[in-house]
Amino acid sequence: MSWKTISLSLSVCFSPCNRFFASGSIDGTARIYGIDPFNPYFNGNLYYVFNLRYSVSSVCFSKARYYFAVSCLHSNLVQIFYFNYLDKKNIGKKLLEINNDGNKTFSVQFSSDANFLILGNDIGLLSVYGTDPDNITTYGKLVSKKSSHKNAVVSVSFSNSISNLRYIATGGQDEIANLIKFNTTNNSLEILFKFEEQNGGPVWSVSFSPNDEFIATGSYDNTVCIYGVNESDSENFGKLITRLGGHTWSVTSVCFSPNGKYLASGSEDVSINLHKINLNSKTPFKSKKHMSKLTRSHNKVITSIAFSTNGYLGSGSKDYTSVIYY
Repeated sequence: MSWKTISLSLSVCFSPCNRFFASGSIDGTARIYGIDPFNPYFNGNLYYVFNLRYSVSSVCFSKARYYFAVSCLHSNLVQIFYFNYLDKKNIGKKLLEINNDGNKTFSVQFSSDANFLILGNDIGLLSVYGTDPDNITTYGKLVSKKSSHKNAVVSVSFSNSISNLRYIATGGQDEIANLIKFNTTNNSLEILFKFEEQNGGPVWSVSFSPNDEFIATGSYDNTVCIYGVNESDSENFGKLITRLGGHTWSVTSVCFSPNGKYLASGSEDVSINLHKINLNSKTPFKSKKHMSKLTRSHNKVITSIAFSTNGYLGSGSKDYTSVIYY
């Protein structure tokens, strides 16, 4: 399934119910498409459009609440909207508007319980905002921030845990990927590791594995780096596990499938690599022989890729199209 969009897409994501696919574009819109192949009403139709003033840099659905977050490249505002297709009367209602300390935001992501939203901005700051409506002391407010990069934070990823101790990964234009511990009891942020020797250029994308034991980074040097981030695994914690090749230009986006069976990477070489992995194995990341390459769906740079919870893979590109692979 594919769509020809009005403007090139910079960010894509799926709704938790797997019925919708979102695309944020430089024309200042975030477009929601129906993608349920068993329901003609939702199958490939444009369902809703959020009209923003500025180019959309990042879009994100929350897993636990009916939240849809949007950040814009040339604005310091991050907006959270209500999106529940069963409540059509209130779809698109703005719930929160976050100023982000007056800084431009490149990337956003919700925690798994939707109690927090992390933001990466143009001056190297990681910011954490409260998004739990039942906590009036933190709702819509900055709860913590950390100077994590020398330049812009272009990618952020939250670990899947909902315990008091959580982890955040950040990728920056300063050629560094960070692993940061977030303690929700006192809202403190602590940088545990700076992975700065293997990336060979800006780190355009970061992603946690479903079991939170690894992060993948997409880098300027055409590779995907895998790092161990499980504190209880002293042998691999903070170390480069492997480097995955297969691209000829910069890797712009990486993501793990929710079932832990695949790692996908999109690139400026106009291809998407799909690595077959096994997170239950002692050697979860295997050789190039276990890689498939998707090359015919786009004819310009892949800007963003994402998995749905039921295994769909979506992509956005500078060729003004978005594609879903079933």
